[in-house]
Amino acid sequence: MITAGGWLGPSKRFAEKLWYARSRHRLLDIPIPCRLPYGGWFLAHGDAIGARVAGYRFSRSPYEEGQWRLVARCLPPGGTFVDVGANQGFYTILASRRVGASGIVYAFEPAPTEARKLRANLRINRCRNVIVEQAALGAASGKAEFFMYLRHQGSWSGLRKAAEDVDVAARVIEVAITSLDEYFAEPPLERLDVMKIDVEGGELNVLRGAARTIQSMRPIILCEVESRRTGQWGYDASAIITELEAMDYRWCSVARDGRLHGPATLTNGWQNLAAIPAEKLGELAVAKADD
Repeated sequence: MITAGGWLGPSKRFAEKLWYARSRHRLLDIPIPCRLPYGGWFLAHGDAIGARVAGYRFSRSPYEEGQWRLVARCLPPGGTFVDVGANQGFYTILASRRVGASGIVYAFEPAPTEARKLRANLRINRCRNVIVEQAALGAASGKAEFFMYLRHQGSWSGLRKAAEDVDVAARVIEVAITSLDEYFAEPPLERLDVMKIDVEGGELNVLRGAARTIQSMRPIILCEVESRRTGQWGYDASAIITELEAMDYRWCSVARDGRLHGPATLTNGWQNLAAIPAEKLGELAVAKADD
């Protein structure tokens, strides 16, 4: 999910319209190299994620600043990161840099448009420790319809029709789908430090298809929780909370500096919340939500 941080002041909407206009003309949509806040480079196209990265340093609310700082803090050299809904690689690049040559990153992105941009971003950053899978994750393996949104809203592509705030045309394609438990069945995963899930409402199915992996590896999980997205799947976002609580996880909100505050309070709006294994709460120094 792309948040509405944007550029400063009343010019934000106008600036974004100009930026998105590039996506309507292939010859104008030349990717602009932008420096990432954690180091490395990002090829910013005329789309939503490109606008957020390009406008990062000028925004009152920089794009997912607390969340990427948390991931950076929790990923050790030699670690393993799984990016479910990798989009164009904002978190994948960060994880690749953090885990280093002895670590590994798995990036799942089923949308062909976003996967192409993801691979381009990995090439310019020389990320050789990333495995890209152009497939969706869910509760089981097979094939599925996929709504691929065009122009500047490719980040909202998913296995269900998007909510009413997505106002561009979609192309329906078929994609491969697997569960994380099946994907890591052979060879088995040796470690999993952090997992990020952002799949436009399909988060609950991803968790159910990864239950064995989560229980054995006990990763920190950064997850989108938004009822507007999950409603397209026929469930309330609170089910995501319940699913991981049943696995002895605790939910925390993430401050702009990457610190955790708990317990998290579920709201009606968009949230990226962190689910922490109960046994790891002490080492991560979780503050009370009202501190």
